[in-house]
Amino acid sequence: MGPRVNWDFSVYDYEFWDEIQNVNVQPFPVAPFTIPRFQNIRRSRHVGIELGVDVQLLTDIARLMSLGQAGDQLRSRVAYTYSNFRFVNDPVFNNNLLPGAPEHFIRAELRYENALGFFFAPQFENVPKAYPVNSANTNSTSAYDIYGVQMGYTYKPWNLTVTFQGSNLANKSFISAVVTDDALGQSFYPGDGRAFYGGIQWRY
Repeated sequence: MGPRVNWDFSVYDYEFWDEIQNVNVQPFPVAPFTIPRFQNIRRSRHVGIELGVDVQLLTDIARLMSLGQAGDQLRSRVAYTYSNFRFVNDPVFNNNLLPGAPEHFIRAELRYENALGFFFAPQFENVPKAYPVNSANTNSTSAYDIYGVQMGYTYKPWNLTVTFQGSNLANKSFISAVVTDDALGQSFYPGDGRAFYGGIQWRY
C-alpha cells in the first residue's frame, strides 16, 4: 500500500496422518538422562495464522520540530503468529494440543530512522499464554514478555551498518525453548538474561 503500509498475511489448515512425534525416554530404568524416540501420531491438525505489518507513522519529524533536515521517519512493525496444533480423536490424548508450540507469539518494534542513517528501535517480544510441553497437557510453560532496544548507523554509500543491541533489559527469567514429552520432566530451556550485542553488516 505504497510506502506507508506493508503487510503479509497467511492462513492455513492442515490435517496430517502419521505425523512424526518426538518423545524423550530413559534408555534404561535408572538413567539420569533421556534420549529421543520417534513415533507416529495417527491423525493431527494444524491451524494457524501468520501476520506481519509495517506502518509508516510519521515522516519529516525533525524538520517539523525545527531540529534537522527532512527525510526521517517513524515506523511500527508487528509480527504475530497463531498456532493451534492438535491431536484428532487420539485414543490416548483425545483432542489435546500438540506440545512444544506457543499458541500466540508476538514481536514488535517502534523504529526511528533519520536522513543521516542513524536509527533507534525499542523492541518487544511476548508469549501471552502458557503452552503444554507434554502430550497429556499436564505440564506447561509460563507466559512471558521481554523488552529490548536496537540502535545503530548505516553509512549508505557503502551499505555498511553498525549496530548495538540490548535484549531482555529487565533481566526477566523466561522459558525460551522446550523438550517435549521428556520422561524425567526436564522440559525447559531458560532464555538469556540481560545481554548486549554489537555487530557490523556490509551489503554488497
